[in-house]
Amino acid sequence: MNDRSPDRILFAVLFMALAFGCENEATKPGDQVADTKQATAPAEKPVEAMAASEPQSVEEGSITDPEIEFVPVERLVITGAQVLSELREGPDGGWEPVGFDETTIVVEDGAVARLVDARSYQLTPNDVVISARGRWVMAAPIVFGPPESESDIADSLSGGAMVDLTLSGIGGVVVPDQVLDTAAGRCAVARRKKREIPSAALLGLDAGRYASIGERFPRVGVSSESGRDLSGWIGRRIESGASSGAILAELTILAAKEIGRPDLGRVEVGSRSDLLILDGDPLAAPMSILDPFAVTFGDRAIRRAEIEVLRDASM
Repeated sequence: MNDRSPDRILFAVLFMALAFGCENEATKPGDQVADTKQATAPAEKPVEAMAASEPQSVEEGSITDPEIEFVPVERLVITGAQVLSELREGPDGGWEPVGFDETTIVVEDGAVARLVDARSYQLTPNDVVISARGRWVMAAPIVFGPPESESDIADSLSGGAMVDLTLSGIGGVVVPDQVLDTAAGRCAVARRKKREIPSAALLGLDAGRYASIGERFPRVGVSSESGRDLSGWIGRRIESGASSGAILAELTILAAKEIGRPDLGRVEVGSRSDLLILDGDPLAAPMSILDPFAVTFGDRAIRRAEIEVLRDASM
């Protein structure tokens, strides 16, 4: 089956959305909870992952392939990936990767619905497919906004700035709860919710906890400098002697737990994390997350080159 994600219609809609923005957005203050509520996992039991220093092969039949359901709903299927499911802290304080080799990820309604052995999964006519053979998939990093005033942060939440975060491999940026109640905050949340633009998620945190984060997690400006900010933070952690596992854990599972959303830091059944599709192994080179081949938002995937076109349209 041919790779057809995103299709031309989706690309055209996103292009128009970036160009016109949401000056007249009538989002209600309560709408922002859509991005910050705890996700409810589907009834299907999560696949038992394997811990290893490197992603290992999945034995044929060890991941159950459910019966094919021919339904008139498109779902995103990422085929043949090496999946970094999560990082787990070992008894010695080190961080060990948990992963799958040659795995197909099925995303439905914005959540990971299945992790299937790529050798046995059968595509359906409604699948929107993106090939990840020879590539790695992981949860997109979560970062914290800069220690600036709430008004300064709100002023920077344009569509283009949020897309810049995505181009830097960032899946979510944490801001004080009050920022979500501003016009700019409601607009940013609404545009992502409606899939108008491939933007990073805006995630709220109590102002007191937000102020206490300090340097425990990366502080990234919401601007065209976001990639440089994250690159600098990763570089400093490498220089300090931190392992790749520790760096990726801080950007995914630890940051997600800090805001009460551990599902955003993993790739497992029920998780609603945005996904990075990478050409390089992030455990071998953490900087590779800054240059993703493609990213997912909801049940759509879009390649970096196409995101750059959309970003240019918003300038």
